[in-house]
Amino acid sequence: MAKTHILAIDIGSHKICAAVAEIGSNGALSVLGVGVKESQGVKKGMINNIDHASLAAHSAINEAIRMAGVEVKKAIISIPSNYTISMDSKGIVNLPHGEIRLTDIQRAMQTAIHNNPVPQDHQLIHALPYRFIIDDMQVAIEDPINMSAHRLECLVYMVTAKKSHLENLKKVIKNCEIEISDIVVSSYASSIATISDDERKGGVACIDIGGGLCDIMIHNGQSMCYSDYLNVGSNNITLDLAQVFNLPLGVSEEIKTKYGNLILTQEDQEKGLSAPIKGMAEKQPIPMESILSVLKARVDETLELLNDILEKSALKNLLTSGIVLTGGMVKLKNFEQYINQSGCFYGLSIRIAQPKQLSGIFEKLQGPEYATIIGLILHNAGRFTNYEVGINNEVKFKKLQTHQGIEEVTLKQEKVVNNVQNLQIKEQIVPKEMYRTDDLDTSTKESTSLFKRFYKWLTQLF
Repeated sequence: MAKTHILAIDIGSHKICAAVAEIGSNGALSVLGVGVKESQGVKKGMINNIDHASLAAHSAINEAIRMAGVEVKKAIISIPSNYTISMDSKGIVNLPHGEIRLTDIQRAMQTAIHNNPVPQDHQLIHALPYRFIIDDMQVAIEDPINMSAHRLECLVYMVTAKKSHLENLKKVIKNCEIEISDIVVSSYASSIATISDDERKGGVACIDIGGGLCDIMIHNGQSMCYSDYLNVGSNNITLDLAQVFNLPLGVSEEIKTKYGNLILTQEDQEKGLSAPIKGMAEKQPIPMESILSVLKARVDETLELLNDILEKSALKNLLTSGIVLTGGMVKLKNFEQYINQSGCFYGLSIRIAQPKQLSGIFEKLQGPEYATIIGLILHNAGRFTNYEVGINNEVKFKKLQTHQGIEEVTLKQEKVVNNVQNLQIKEQIVPKEMYRTDDLDTSTKESTSLFKRFYKWLTQLF
């Protein structure tokens, strides 16, 4: 097996990250190059200035390729959940051979896509079968391949994106002289990088709390079956500190990063720091206890809104494996201890996750803020769910492992009647293991009233 190279690009609200990885002849993954630049032309995950976003992305990509020492012209990229809408669908097919073959699973997925047509101005990003039922048995089947049956039912989770949004994203990448090979929803990528097999089997929510957004997904059955977003992220903490203490944004970000601590000792509470206040010649003291109050107000509100989303999903009772949290906000000191003490998710177990480790220069990508980029690399290398239709209308599947070795399977290329044309088959040889909220304007939502009262009180102190 020849070595192949992967270019992954994550265009986030806080940073743009590019990484080059290599799949070795033995299938092992190694990170060869990484480029990270501050986001420009991106707000809340949306492209709002193509030229600025292109310049930042181009710089990150060039840095990663230069470090890797290899030329890569195609890339897998992420798309945040606020670009997307999702829907459930069902496909049912008869089995003339009395046994379930890959072509039957393909037909069931095609039928599901046809039964719930993608809106004219949208494009399909993912079609993920999360539950299989054979004949009239109401027991979910993990993987129906080679099972004896006369009817196959397939429940599919479909994610689509508005074409105009996709075109803006594509323009940014095209300006970097890179071709898009695949697009993956950020929450899906982050879950690939952080969730264990046992957590998938039990039912789990993965929440990536990034700079501008919280990307949310729920995995139940064999795949993602729900996704959503919250229009709040760790950048809101930076803005809160800047507004409350009248600080420049750069100083506010530094305070958050260096001194953001959700649990203070008595000694820490009596300390403070000096910071340059706007309009004042000299630095002014800011008590650590006051900084803690701002942090807790924003974190508590964010967690409360995330819990509301999980409640409205009607899937919270299925999360026997609890919640996995990742992303930049979880880097606040004592974040995990604070969440577990607060009981914000009412009895669900909570785990703070770092992305899975890869070889090479992985130390540059070890933090939870890099879960999406690692997930993109893993997805491109075949670590997706057992069956999947992606942006290129390919039916991707994991090639089966048997006791006698790899089972060779040939699939015919078929057409889907409606939105997915010329469906292709893409094989990956890997071991077999493995709500949408309305846009939240944090200055106007009723849920922020407590925070605004707190802000008014605190500003009277300084």
